[in-house]
Amino acid sequence: MMICVNCKSPLRPGAKFCGKCGEKVVVERRCSNCNNLLEADEIFCTECGTRYDDNIYTEKQVQGFIDEPGQSSAVKLASCCVNTIKGKMAIIDDTLYFIGSDKEYFNIKETDNFIGSVSLDDKRGKAKVILDKSNFFQTIQSEKTRLEVDRLHAWNGKLYFSAIAQSIGGDKGIFSDGNHLYGIFSFCPKSNKLELVKIASDKFYESIRVFFCDNMAYYLNFMDKETRMHWIETFEAKFGGQNSGYSLEKKFGQVLVTFDLATSQETRSFMPMLAEKDWEDSENGSGEIVEEWHNPIFYNGYIYTSIRGLGMTGDYSLRFPVHNPEKYEFLPSKTIVKNDFVSGLHLFAASGDVIILQRSYRKMIAISQSTLCPIDGFEEEYDFIDFLPDRWQVYGENYLVCPERNNNCAYVIDIKNTRHHEKSGGKDLYKDVYDNIYYNNNIYAFGRGYERNGKYHDKLVLYRIPWDKWLLRCIKDFARPLF
Repeated sequence: MMICVNCKSPLRPGAKFCGKCGEKVVVERRCSNCNNLLEADEIFCTECGTRYDDNIYTEKQVQGFIDEPGQSSAVKLASCCVNTIKGKMAIIDDTLYFIGSDKEYFNIKETDNFIGSVSLDDKRGKAKVILDKSNFFQTIQSEKTRLEVDRLHAWNGKLYFSAIAQSIGGDKGIFSDGNHLYGIFSFCPKSNKLELVKIASDKFYESIRVFFCDNMAYYLNFMDKETRMHWIETFEAKFGGQNSGYSLEKKFGQVLVTFDLATSQETRSFMPMLAEKDWEDSENGSGEIVEEWHNPIFYNGYIYTSIRGLGMTGDYSLRFPVHNPEKYEFLPSKTIVKNDFVSGLHLFAASGDVIILQRSYRKMIAISQSTLCPIDGFEEEYDFIDFLPDRWQVYGENYLVCPERNNNCAYVIDIKNTRHHEKSGGKDLYKDVYDNIYYNNNIYAFGRGYERNGKYHDKLVLYRIPWDKWLLRCIKDFARPLF
């Protein structure tokens, strides 16, 4: 039975729109064997070679399905893909994927990591490594390589990930020029096929970080010579040259790259052409056009970002529609938007119309997504919380967990209603937890290190917590070593 991807209501057979919410039903032709997406004129699957049979119903609504009892594999609907805002975990059907690093058990350098998987049907929670540098680099000795995966994304039955790959001498392998690349890769669980989808950069000094959403990938890249010339012409047309109070200093800027995972097509657009002095709270701000931005965060049709530099605080922030950067809107003063290449995603918790962000050094702010106005009565209440990138968590898609600065307890905030939850949590809700994901009425939290019978175990661990117990009990009680 097909369901609406928007409101999850059952759909009538052959429906073109949902009868409950009006969402358009999108159908696809898919291989009955490996679920690969097929073009309209393709007779055989390009992934596994299986012939497409028009008499077998394999058209599915994108990302929406309910398995019915007795349903055969030939008519199983589209893969269920679940992702997280931090991008450290993803689920395809009943398999969970995670980014792990464990020197003790895998003899991997600190800068290297791997992708692991665990079946959610496995009650023991035992995992396996599906990709590390030993099988990623097939033509180069692993001791001469580096692999650092920074983000996972499940879409269309495949696992996409962004990663730095580096070869230290030896054969070039996947490197066409030099020995470094930052790219987007795909891994098909059914065929174990690994592909390089897109080289985002082959320059080691470009701090690129991809942000995925559905079938799209977003990232910033520096301009080539031709694009830079066009950018300078655009500046002169808008401001009338260098005597307008605005200036171009370094004369190299960044473009927003939008890459379609389904078609491999990309579009490039200039970032907003504005200067520090354009922010209302900027006293004596510079008229130099912004040339470097923090890596983008995509949410609900908008790109959120901030000026890079200025102390790297990220508090000169704005957003713009993904296809129209010049329609930018400023976020409230001192609101921090930061997706850092090294430390990761700073606080960005969204639910419904509400987005909670860091504001200045010691505060948080809740803003309305529709108006960008601060929500009254929220900021002053939460000026004692630690919201570093590796500390905050969002549970169940609506509950923000942040530790108090004294590190003794966690504050639980109802994001949608912008209020403190009636229950607070222990430090195990954030300490040593890398990411978490909600699936089938359970919270799956991934981390490292747990205590059992007074002894600390330095192992990668998965917590499987029933949703009705995640605030009532210590989550360490649900710890299961992955290896």
